[in-house]
Amino acid sequence: MYLSKIKPDHDLNKVHLSASGPAYKERMNQQIIPMEAEMQRPENQRENFKERLHYYRNVALQFPHGTDPVYFKEEGK
Repeated sequence: MYLSKIKPDHDLNKVHLSASGPAYKERMNQQIIPMEAEMQRPENQRENFKERLHYYRNVALQFPHGTDPVYFKEEGK
């Protein structure tokens, strides 16, 4: 009974983690193909993956991009 409750939560966490990765890499201007990450998910989790990816992309708009000056280190400090 306990394990049956954990399994769906574990799967949901894996979907969240796999969707946040591509959104982060896009924000940092790293090469990523979100479709590949989606295809690695089981068929029954792909719709949730798409929803989470859309969510994390919207959240990423609040943060600076990889080319923003905040990420450049000043010399001599």
